[in-house]
Amino acid sequence: FADGADQFAADVAVNPNDTEEQIWHLLCLARQQGGSLEAARKSALKVGTDRRPVMRAVQQLFLSGGEAEERELAAIARDGDVGSRFYAALYLSLYHESLGDQAAAEARMREAVDTDYARGGGRSDPMVELARVAMQRRGWQ
Repeated sequence: FADGADQFAADVAVNPNDTEEQIWHLLCLARQQGGSLEAARKSALKVGTDRRPVMRAVQQLFLSGGEAEERELAAIARDGDVGSRFYAALYLSLYHESLGDQAAAEARMREAVDTDYARGGGRSDPMVELARVAMQRRGWQ
């Protein structure tokens, strides 16, 4: 996970507006710090504002861990546009996994791969493949 954290930090140095790199950096740090997302937040990379509302909501959740932010992202997973529903569910899964809630993580990952986006127009999106591989590696299929 140290190599991953270094890679994502280097990526943000090149593209300082990449919210996803910031999130993945946090996830790597959390794994290094005994699974503590709270501890990882102290070393969060600074990035600009993402143009995508779903990613702004993801960023707020990962940086704050607040219940209101989680509810906002859950609403996007339920009511957002087709791509946003996938991304909201994916990142909710990763968030719950980082908190040690495997049941919620599995449910949200299943939701992500079952979206119209993942089954249709987004099939070629690398993040859809990441979600499928995550399910397989965790034995959730």
